[in-house]
Amino acid sequence: MRLQIFVEDRRPEAYEILAWKAFGDSPLKSDCKKIKASWLHLVDFTTASSLLEKVKLSQEAGFDTIFFILDQEGYASEGRPATLDAFLRAFRDLCNYLKNPHEEALRHVRVVRIVSKRCLEGWLAADPQAIVESARGGEKYRPAPRQTEELTPKQALGLIHHLLRETSNKLKHRALQDLNKDAIKSRGPSIASHLDPTRARRYNRSLAYFFDMVTGPRNGCEHPCPE
Repeated sequence: MRLQIFVEDRRPEAYEILAWKAFGDSPLKSDCKKIKASWLHLVDFTTASSLLEKVKLSQEAGFDTIFFILDQEGYASEGRPATLDAFLRAFRDLCNYLKNPHEEALRHVRVVRIVSKRCLEGWLAADPQAIVESARGGEKYRPAPRQTEELTPKQALGLIHHLLRETSNKLKHRALQDLNKDAIKSRGPSIASHLDPTRARRYNRSLAYFFDMVTGPRNGCEHPCPE
């Protein structure tokens, strides 16, 4: 399998790491030649023609599995519900096209649509121990996990910040005390590298779906993301 992941995040490295983490010590990891995450402009998620173009380009580059991941975001995010509706329609149209594609090479392409609940930080917050371990405080602080699907981006960032501050208090590491939003986001790859899929999947269904679709043979057209 070669996996191309398209996300709206301009810093997509954490998604690559999470995809690799999905394999763990599985023998499938040796068969996974490459995983690549790339930024995609928001408007390109909303039309079947743009999705199809990315599928074709990915297939030509040697990828046989293409993920499109869009954040659900907050309850009152302006324009986001309409964008998500357009994303769903575009993906359905893409699936209909791929049932009988004009290009033979596309017959074996697997596509997956994911709406993350409600953002990457919500995924990362599903494993608080990973956040603590990313600050090298795992042995001294073991916070209880919680469901993160309904946390807004602001709430998820706040939870990550809280856990980092608690860790810094125990380690007497002042640098973690006053992180701003961008600094917290920049820690995403580090947190992802410590995330345990078995722990995290129980606290965010869209993240569990991501792990399942990375490692399994199912197509997102027949097995859609839980809404």
